[in-house]
Amino acid sequence: MVREQFQVKINSFTLNVTQTAVDAVRKKQITKTGCRVYSDGYIGISGTFGEADEQTWLDAEKNLMKKIPYPYPPSAGKTRIRNTKKACGSQTDFLKQSEEFLARIRKDFPDFICSNKLMSVESEVSIHNDLGLDYCNSDQSIVFGLVVKHIKSINVFDTIYSFEDRDPDFESVYEDLSSQLTAFRNPMEQKISGKIPVVIGFQDISGKFIESLNGEALGRGVSIFGDKIGKKVFNDDFSLIVDRGIEPIHASFFDVEGSVLESDQTALIEKGQIRCGYADKKTVDKYGMRNTAAAGGEYNSVPALSVPPLSVLPSQKTLAEILNGRDAIFAAVLSGGDFTNEGQFASPVQMAYSIRDGKLVGKLPELTISGNIYDLFGNDYFGQSGDKPFCGERYLVLNMDVNQY
Repeated sequence: MVREQFQVKINSFTLNVTQTAVDAVRKKQITKTGCRVYSDGYIGISGTFGEADEQTWLDAEKNLMKKIPYPYPPSAGKTRIRNTKKACGSQTDFLKQSEEFLARIRKDFPDFICSNKLMSVESEVSIHNDLGLDYCNSDQSIVFGLVVKHIKSINVFDTIYSFEDRDPDFESVYEDLSSQLTAFRNPMEQKISGKIPVVIGFQDISGKFIESLNGEALGRGVSIFGDKIGKKVFNDDFSLIVDRGIEPIHASFFDVEGSVLESDQTALIEKGQIRCGYADKKTVDKYGMRNTAAAGGEYNSVPALSVPPLSVLPSQKTLAEILNGRDAIFAAVLSGGDFTNEGQFASPVQMAYSIRDGKLVGKLPELTISGNIYDLFGNDYFGQSGDKPFCGERYLVLNMDVNQY
């Protein structure tokens, strides 16, 4: 019998924001520990809040009687510690900087009301077992999650501002948010329709890739990419990777099974060619795929195939260089969109800004964007920005069909 412990620790310091001011402070320290035992092709699991004790292990051993199949060998014989925390100051410093930041917004933008949260978050994820596996990943970040409303608006909220970094420059965050609020003050009423470059986050248009690169879907033959493995179907400049490197925040270098990647990354789509889907140990065993460290699950659940951290490889160009003088649309807030089975995408955009010379110049009316996945990431793909022009993120530039409501 092999014993294995998987543990997650979260230490958060949250500032509740109301009327663009801090009105409450909350601290949380959470430790969640999962105990796993492997024997004769079965797994027994028990979890607890806090540190595990001998009773937790006994409960896990008792759960072997449930005969949950897990015929895959536990990861073994490797040790690594990765700490990507930066010296971003104390909680007291964070509170002081946040209050100064919000006071500046109140002074310079009295016609807007900001609410929701600012957070400082530390995480530590570890896994170790009797077979010599000992991994630990530590990280920390500052999170700005603000819901913004204009005082004359009848909406519950008008836009959302999110930003996360390990050691943010509050001045840069202020300049970023102020550029959006300034553009909001300049409504642009001109009619918009036709093919227009749209600046959009990959997470807002990733659904079909997540669905179709799922190793189980590929193995069962229900993915639209099923007959395209090894074929070039997208733009030469488009590469999509499982990214367990240091750039994704709070993404550990190992999955919940203790699987890792060479150089912490592997390509699912490389220079337009679909190479493989994402897979965990079960998918590898069932369909003969390559393990891409894609096992997920709660601390007290059986590891299962899950969406790993995905990144689009950036170009060497800034957003302004990619646009090369073209006017564009920044899709700042969108929800309610989806792909059809054939890969046709459409979504309403609740908050959009006009971009000129790489800068936000005005607020656009609500609109819809659409396109086919093979076109958007084929001939209509301009690239992923090498810089982080808005909200501390890189953005795709896609030539999309745009129509106003």
